[in-house]
Amino acid sequence: MFRPALPRPSRRHTGGCRFILWMALILAGLAMGGCKPPPVANHGLPPGPGEEDDIFKGAPGKYGSTFVLVDTDEPKTFNPLVLNDLTSMMASMYLFSPLVNYNSMTATLTPALAKSWDIGADKQTYTFHLRKGIKWSDGAPFTADDVIFTLDCVFAQITDPVTGKKEARFPNQFYDQFTFDGQIISYKKIDDYTVQIYTPKIYSPFINDMNSVLILPKHKLESSLQDGSFMKQLSTQEAIDHPEDIVGTGPFVLKAFKP
Repeated sequence: MFRPALPRPSRRHTGGCRFILWMALILAGLAMGGCKPPPVANHGLPPGPGEEDDIFKGAPGKYGSTFVLVDTDEPKTFNPLVLNDLTSMMASMYLFSPLVNYNSMTATLTPALAKSWDIGADKQTYTFHLRKGIKWSDGAPFTADDVIFTLDCVFAQITDPVTGKKEARFPNQFYDQFTFDGQIISYKKIDDYTVQIYTPKIYSPFINDMNSVLILPKHKLESSLQDGSFMKQLSTQEAIDHPEDIVGTGPFVLKAFKP
């Protein structure tokens, strides 16, 4: 006997079944994967802020050690107000200090030459309280006079004989950065360890920007401000001939410069 053949499903119907089966398997895999915890990235970098206490756990540094810096280029100057290249800037940051530091790990401003600062109710008056007992590398005391002198160098002006407009006597990035609608900031010494700065308009990044202003020694450079030779000071030639004359408050002093 022959039984009649059962009707075979069409190819179209079979393809639909297979599609439904594959979709079911994919959805099941996604559901199972969703139950697993996400993988932990092993980036091999030191822990970031908040992952451990912000305390240095290494051995303390040894006073009097030598720092050897190898770079692809050499500094063009050691004058932090007239430099315009990265290598010169990095070299100056080893020798000089700002009023405030920027902590890149915590993205916060921390004290440097200034131990603290206050912002007035007008959001335009900034009072910096300086650390006491700091000395320049030649032994001279650091005071508010050095901060005022540095700002005097930044904002020294001359009048353009052609246009009649006032411009920076010693061209530098901070003159334009801290000029608002044609007005430069004003500043004054309150006492030997207090300096007050006023911005003509509210400028929120002001303290952050002060991190880039490295303070200069008045007792070494005052005459250059008066006679107009400031741009030539702290040159690489001076570093070659008399490195001891380049004095700062940074973590290192210049022992020798051999380009």
